[in-house]
Amino acid sequence: MSQGVFIVAMLSAAMGYGIMSLVMTATPLAMHHHAHAFSDTTFVIEWHVLGMFAPSFVTGHLIHRFGVLSILFTGVVLYYCCVFMNLTELT
Repeated sequence: MSQGVFIVAMLSAAMGYGIMSLVMTATPLAMHHHAHAFSDTTFVIEWHVLGMFAPSFVTGHLIHRFGVLSILFTGVVLYYCCVFMNLTELT
């Protein structure tokens, strides 16, 4: 557990889980608050699920090409962009 690789993997997983919990909880609530129809909310969740799993077809190739840490860093940057957009209501 004291290895750097383990710590990076654990922090990445924890950050991913935390941010995804924020997004998946806040988005339907915000859509309801702004009077979107329930069907619109389900459409957003459907596309979110597709967006979560569709990249898995290419991530192995990207990790092999660019390395694990580069892909993890890219994911962290994208997560922070997502959090920023949610907290500042840019969406």
